[in-house]
Amino acid sequence: MKLTKIALVSSLALVGVSLLFSFSIKKKRLTNFDDSKSRYVEIKIVDEGDQHAKYDVYALSPKDDPVLLLEKSTTSNKYLTLKIPDNANYFMINRVEKGKSHRELFRIDPLRTEVYFSKNRIDID
Repeated sequence: MKLTKIALVSSLALVGVSLLFSFSIKKKRLTNFDDSKSRYVEIKIVDEGDQHAKYDVYALSPKDDPVLLLEKSTTSNKYLTLKIPDNANYFMINRVEKGKSHRELFRIDPLRTEVYFSKNRIDID
């Protein structure tokens, strides 16, 4: 009986460590891009809904992997300057509110992008 419990606990610990390792590799892969081929843009997230919403902001390009720019950010209603890959043309914003996640794509304006989240709909200016 004790041997079975020890085997079960050790196997669960091994699975947990492997999951943590895989998440850390994925996170590193998302943030690596060539700094020489980058540009700066401004983004402003305007949210009229829940003030406690969090945002994950990614830059998407046609040929490369997504690049994580902001993770679990609570910043809204101000401009943020972000460094993005030169060939990125879309922001993907994952909005987390009360445990529910919602993703939307927004085209990147060359200088300044404003994204609006209202209570009933999502829109871009």
